[in-house]
Amino acid sequence: MSKHKKKSTIQKTKEHYFRLYKTYGNVFCPALQSDVLFTNWGWSHLFEEKWRTSREIEERLKLLPLGKKLISQSTTLQRKRFQNYHDHFEFNAFMDGVLVVAVVIENKKKYYFYSVYRE
Repeated sequence: MSKHKKKSTIQKTKEHYFRLYKTYGNVFCPALQSDVLFTNWGWSHLFEEKWRTSREIEERLKLLPLGKKLISQSTTLQRKRFQNYHDHFEFNAFMDGVLVVAVVIENKKKYYFYSVYRE
């Protein structure tokens, strides 16, 4: 008998999107005139926070491709704020009938993908 538990749907979905996320690497953002790095930092913020519900995690996972597309196509920054010792840059646009918000943070003069969600 196998002692391995069957993977949940959310776990399978996370694994699928993690493989996709790892292919993103660096994406050029016209608004920042710089590459945005897709690292474990952004992944951890989005999906490993204990206070996020499974439904929210699943929704954000499905928004990842749109977040990448938004960053790569944005020519205008919608909002800049300073929080938790970092500048946060927000981009938003209607994509596939949803208002998508992508957040990029600056750390040591580099830009990192940090979050994606729907408004």
